[in-house]
Amino acid sequence: MELGTLGEWAGAVASAVGVLISIVAFKRSKSAEDAAERANMQTAALEKQRDEREEEWREELRRKEEESELKRVAGSVHAYWATRKNGDSSVWGVVVANTDTYAVAFHNVKINARSRVEKDSIELELLPPGKFFIESLAGKSQSVENKDWGFAASVESGQQYEPVLNAKLFSIERIEFQDRLNVSWCWTPEQGVHRLSV
Repeated sequence: MELGTLGEWAGAVASAVGVLISIVAFKRSKSAEDAAERANMQTAALEKQRDEREEEWREELRRKEEESELKRVAGSVHAYWATRKNGDSSVWGVVVANTDTYAVAFHNVKINARSRVEKDSIELELLPPGKFFIESLAGKSQSVENKDWGFAASVESGQQYEPVLNAKLFSIERIEFQDRLNVSWCWTPEQGVHRLSV
């Protein structure tokens, strides 16, 4: 049996070592590929979570901006007691205003007004943009159909209305109304304008 030459042996050993090195290198590259694949999957999952959080944040910001805009528009509604000169006497009533650069019509408006006589409500089906005076008929004999309030009259420029200030017996206690989206709003002296619960 011939064992071969030293060169043949050296070549065989070198081939075997080369195969072992290739196997080790293959296992290491496979392990590195697996680690890279896991890292890519983790990165993709993290990016997806980040994108979802960003979308939630954008949606929350959009909702807050929309709510803020609705509240700003709703804040354009206000009312106060005032007097208007009528010859030598003064006519008492409530000025209701819907004034803002972007004022829109509101509906189902209810104003709780307190006077020295009693608490009473003014109800308006529609409040368009503008300023209106509603005369108080409480205690007057010419009260139409036992109503305590006259009709809303548009306040014309140049008409003089004096707000009733520092009169605890004359106040606006609450204003409720709905906007064009049927969102119900309320104003009170304590809370200002706020959305009513659904």
